[in-house]
Amino acid sequence: MTGLPQYVEARIRAGAAWTPPLPVPAATVVLVRDNDDALETYVMRRAMTMPFAPGMYVFPGGRISEQDFVPAETSEGDAQRMSADPKLAGALINCAVRELAEETGVQIDTPVNPAHFPVIDHWITPEVEERRYDVRFFGYVLPAGQEPKLLGTEADAAAWMRPGAVIEQFRAGNMPLLPPTLAVLAALSEFSSADRAMSELARRPVQPLMPKATLDATNHIRWSLVNAITGTVVRAEHERPHAWEVRGVRG
Repeated sequence: MTGLPQYVEARIRAGAAWTPPLPVPAATVVLVRDNDDALETYVMRRAMTMPFAPGMYVFPGGRISEQDFVPAETSEGDAQRMSADPKLAGALINCAVRELAEETGVQIDTPVNPAHFPVIDHWITPEVEERRYDVRFFGYVLPAGQEPKLLGTEADAAAWMRPGAVIEQFRAGNMPLLPPTLAVLAALSEFSSADRAMSELARRPVQPLMPKATLDATNHIRWSLVNAITGTVVRAEHERPHAWEVRGVRG
């Protein structure tokens, strides 16, 4: 999982000969709570049978579906924060609510109050992958009286953990994470309370981030972090992804 997969390098070197698939809109929910004066978040391990991110630890979520395109309460500001038009923004909210209920049983009252369900991050799968997603990360404080449980077959383990503890386990090689998940956990680790985390993260700028690979003048592969819509470089020297979405721990 630490090396550059052959198929990734081949596509980078192919340049315009490789046509990246369009990313599918998706939503995930960063569920948080306070426990013993510490913030915890709910992470799930994807089953090894899954075609996307097998064996990786993720937040509850999934791809958008036709059933999500029903009216949802969104403002122009909320849609802009999602880098979406109002119709797509509403569908993303519906997708996040639906996926959370399907995977954990946690119910969110509708219509959703955007102040209690903010978009806190936005990542897009690199162009070198054949299965790509355009993912908005919504934050949500676990309501009193509810407790998530593992439902369905997409995940085979789940736990409440401090974000810093997940990062420590990742660095020890025990909990594989995709780069966006790691980035969100790093942001959460700055806070000691769930309400404060959601309040502060809801005010931070959000842009669609995508790791991008190019060949430099010496034919070496260089990675940068770009705004996927404008192409603006957010970070010129960015570490290459340490995990690959389709292969997951099989990479």
